Amino acid sequence: MVTKIFMAAAIIAGTLSSRAFATTEEPFFPTKAGIVLEYEHKDATGKVNFVTADSITTFTGDFNNGKVTSIGLQRVNNKEQGISVKKTVLLKEGEVIIDLASIMQSTIKETMKLSLIEAGASETEMKELDQVMENLKIEGECRGIPIKLATGMKLPDYAITFTIAFVKSKIKCYNRKVIGQETINTEAGTFDCYIVEETFETKMAGVSEKSTTKSWYARGIGIVKEETYEKKKLVQSRELISIL
Repeated sequence: MVTKIFMAAAIIAGTLSSRAFATTEEPFFPTKAGIVLEYEHKDATGKVNFVTADSITTFTGDFNNGKVTSIGLQRVNNKEQGISVKKTVLLKEGEVIIDLASIMQSTIKETMKLSLIEAGASETEMKELDQVMENLKIEGECRGIPIKLATGMKLPDYAITFTIAFVKSKIKCYNRKVIGQETINTEAGTFDCYIVEETFETKMAGVSEKSTTKSWYARGIGIVKEETYEKKKLVQSRELISIL
């Protein structure tokens, strides 16, 4: 359950493109307010489960010290539904740092809220959810993708800890490294990308789950393609299909 919540946060959160490897110094994130990135999310068989749209609403400051806000929406069969989350992203000396703690808080609440609605919860039960969320404690900060990358480069590890209903969980991201460069083609166009590999480990109530993510990043846009593996088997992927 925790892993699914975290992956949902990552799906909503995530977007980081360029058209040349070293000709610009844009960060690995959408750099223009109003831009909308659409992604197809597929299961292990390649079937499209849903589409997400990440819309950049504001961009203030600059690449060295900036702040971005965006809205993530999920669509199934061209109908908006499911989780909608507002997120904040900071640019510190060109490094894209997602406020994962606030995103997870919003995502957990939206996920639980949706589950209660689908179960026919009463108004009292919905108010109780708000009380539970007031006691949710999240600590830690996500580390992002720095503005300068090179094949073989190692990136800083990070960890997020959150406690809800007296249950403490921890998510670690480690073995972060740049494993190469590749030009890839998607429905949204052709992109020159750096490939970053990371390991995620989630621990909750003594249960540990681990996965490895392989992401293709391009300047000025962000994640163009991403694959998630468990025990070396592909379990899900997402790919940029349009830039609006």
